[in-house]
Amino acid sequence: MITIIEREVLNRNKIDIQKKTVIKANKLRKIYKLPAEEIIALKGIDLEIKEGEFVSLMGPSGSGKTTLFNLIGCLDSVTDGSLHVMSYEVSKMKEEQLPKVRRGNIGFVFQEFFLIPTLTALENVEMPYIFSPEKRSREKALALLDLVGLSHRVNHLPKEMSGGEMQRVAIARSLVCNPKLLLADEPTRNLDTQNARAIFKLFRELSKEKGLTVVVATHNVALACEVDRVIHLKNGFIDETEEYLPKIKLQKNTEQKDSPESNKEEKIIKAQELKKNYQRGSEIVKALNGVDFSISPGEIVSIVGPSGSGKTTLMNLISCMDTATSGELRIGNTNVTPLKENRLISIRRELIGFVFQGFHLIPTLTVRENMELPLLFSRKKIDRKKILNLLDMVGLRDKENKYPSMLSGGEQQRVAIARAMVNDPKILLADEPTGKLDIKLRDEIMGLFRKLAKEKNVAVFIATHDLELAALTDRVIHFQDGQVIPESQSTLYLH
Repeated sequence: MITIIEREVLNRNKIDIQKKTVIKANKLRKIYKLPAEEIIALKGIDLEIKEGEFVSLMGPSGSGKTTLFNLIGCLDSVTDGSLHVMSYEVSKMKEEQLPKVRRGNIGFVFQEFFLIPTLTALENVEMPYIFSPEKRSREKALALLDLVGLSHRVNHLPKEMSGGEMQRVAIARSLVCNPKLLLADEPTRNLDTQNARAIFKLFRELSKEKGLTVVVATHNVALACEVDRVIHLKNGFIDETEEYLPKIKLQKNTEQKDSPESNKEEKIIKAQELKKNYQRGSEIVKALNGVDFSISPGEIVSIVGPSGSGKTTLMNLISCMDTATSGELRIGNTNVTPLKENRLISIRRELIGFVFQGFHLIPTLTVRENMELPLLFSRKKIDRKKILNLLDMVGLRDKENKYPSMLSGGEQQRVAIARAMVNDPKILLADEPTGKLDIKLRDEIMGLFRKLAKEKNVAVFIATHDLELAALTDRVIHFQDGQVIPESQSTLYLH
């Protein structure tokens, strides 16, 4: 059965069935043997990917994506069934033979870039030559940097480049040894929408113009529209049902016909002519340039915009981590712009809860002990009943004595949200709160935010690159060049 996305993209990119097969799996299984149990990660996968195809692997956490990715990339060995990668039957190869296949034929792009911080862009691109029989060619490395649009960054260190530029260096590095197959694991998760689309455009050019087979593991449904074919995994199987795939067209949340902002005069956050300048050498950088907006109690608002647009600066001001150069920013009833550090800390602890992409749970503390931390910092009495009630609210009452390593990613983020609520904040600031979660868990976290907004009257302010998440909020603030702009002028699209 052809899925919704496949039907769209096949009209645009017909797959040539005469092309050479690069990946072929038949009844592929992978079993992990633990002391107390066996985990069957893949349960008989049949799969074929052709030369020059641009394919994405999608599926919820635990579906088998990473396992399949590792087997195709010759990073792990097959339990049974057959797997051919290029001309190699890797399912019959010993583990010590796999690196030879990997180094000569496969390029890797990861979420985290993995650039050596003390090496220039050019030197990072040349790194694979150390481990490969391929003859070192500086001319080729320079040509690849030019291909990814970074000929002007050849001698720059990673810290001198943006996230999108660092990922393009990583792509150039993955191509330097002439791979026939490029595997990219969540390559755009740390990038804004513009950079993410640019990376996918580059992948498409590589597959169509260079004949490179590109396989991308991603949770980003919108970007999946850019590929030739989507392979869905669920519970260790390839899932060919249309129902699994979320709709591509993003719909605004319709639970509330009127935004809370239009129904309430009370504002928990209000900015007027807010400006923030930074001194960089002799240059003054205008990070915020006259920002006006407000948020009401119980409202869920997202802020979207490209890297460098001012989102992080605005979040830092609202969180009382920094102060504005001029203008007014009211948190509750207080204008925080002229306040000193001690008063800012007090407001931050009294009124604001924080949720981060990385969860930030202390690994040596239990769930309950992690939730007690904000009370300890605020020198408040530990209220175990309150902690258990919050764990009830996020559906984790039975996990209070578990350690973070014993929880899934979605469970860890729910603990982080419960911890953020332990001091009864009026504002919940969430910075890429679903960045490490799959689509299903993202929707669960969004449902939890909505529950908190409704039952606790908390204002939830979300900074995100995920336009699908933004489309689920009550209102979206579009940010560009340090200013709030109308949606019609934004380079990001929600529809």
